[in-house]
Amino acid sequence: MNDRVDAIVRRLAESRKYSGLARSTLERIAIDAVRRHTKDADAEKAAKRRLHQVFGAYRAHDAAALARRVRELPSVDDRERFEAACRELLRMHASTAERIADVDAFYRDVFAFTGSPHVVLDLACGHQPFQWPWMGLAPDAMYLPRDLDGALIDAIDTFLEHVGRPRTARVQDVLVDAPDEPADVAFLLKVLPCLERQERGGALRVLRAVRARFVVVSFPIESLGGRDKGMRAQYSETMARWAAELAVEPVRIDCPTELVYVWRSRSESLRE
Repeated sequence: MNDRVDAIVRRLAESRKYSGLARSTLERIAIDAVRRHTKDADAEKAAKRRLHQVFGAYRAHDAAALARRVRELPSVDDRERFEAACRELLRMHASTAERIADVDAFYRDVFAFTGSPHVVLDLACGHQPFQWPWMGLAPDAMYLPRDLDGALIDAIDTFLEHVGRPRTARVQDVLVDAPDEPADVAFLLKVLPCLERQERGGALRVLRAVRARFVVVSFPIESLGGRDKGMRAQYSETMARWAAELAVEPVRIDCPTELVYVWRSRSESLRE
């Protein structure tokens, strides 16, 4: 890493907004910005703009606010209050906020196709772990959330401990560290277009690396501003193209707020 990249990474890591992100993510974004811009100021602005596009635009909170809300969660035994508090956590991120009304049906329909999983890998998970009350996982199931936001990962581990589960969340940027953990089901929900914007061919590269018996992906059908930009048709075509590349046969699961596809992996040796 050269001096220009190192300086930008250092300033990003010292900023309030991006200090919690994985070092590998900051380095990846800074390297690309320096490659595109000869002036340091322009490169740093470009890096911040890209980080906002792939990270900052989707959340409606800061790390301290999220951590506080997780610490203040009601007891799991007080089901009504606990579920209401989880819905508030889901509203703090654009992706999960869109799924709140259909979250129970979402997991019911996915697991009806895959069967009840023993190991679930949730890549670029965002606030999806806070959907725990509606996942319906077996008591001995292992849930493995992964995200590039270290502060979020800390909050997720606190949440998992609160619900009596092991602290299994880990920091991971899937464009840097390939998702090679074996699982029964791997989720990549509304993240593939974001990966593709960051690296052309990146989404397909990540999909090829996933080691899961079943892969579940989804795509947004509206912009963050709630506008229909023909995204349903666009991403349907994209999924068909990627499926041909991967030699898989995705099944579309009906969901009113996003395009959801699930397929069985062609690999026969996924579990160690």
